Amino acid sequence: MGWGEGVVGLSRAFLASGAEGVVASLWPVADKSTAQLMNEFYEQMLVKRGPAGRSLNEARLALMNSPDYSHPYYWSAFVLSGLETSPW
Repeated sequence: MGWGEGVVGLSRAFLASGAEGVVASLWPVADKSTAQLMNEFYEQMLVKRGPAGRSLNEARLALMNSPDYSHPYYWSAFVLSGLETSPW
């Protein structure tokens, strides 16, 4: 089984259990860049109350524009499955 198949299966399990949306990575990622991306994602979604898809995109853009994490390895692994909207 490849990485992508595992992500689909794991995401599907969370969605079947009642999660409205899942953000997952398609391959192993670095801890520091992922922490920065997730901080930005939750800032966009929970504080600024943006839709999950747009919030993830804004988080990706923040990493793209950072000097340390601009390489696609750091931000392109993340995908959203399920609802595109915010949880409210």
